[in-house]
Amino acid sequence: MDILAEDSEGKKHLISLKWQQVSGTAEQKVPFEAMCLAEAVLTGDGEYSKAYIVLGGAGRRACQTSPV
Repeated sequence: MDILAEDSEGKKHLISLKWQQVSGTAEQKVPFEAMCLAEAVLTGDGEYSKAYIVLGGAGRRACQTSPV
């Protein structure tokens, strides 16, 4: 978690920033970060309202899904 934001209603939001300049291992790191943030929200006794992951950088690529 990089930023703890609070909105006008006093709700706290966890924000994780992920920057990738070249392609690499972020594909593994982002799901792990999502699990950590989800756990913090779910086990935080209401301390955190939501969590966000902000992705950026030249090494990022859009996820592709195939039809089922």
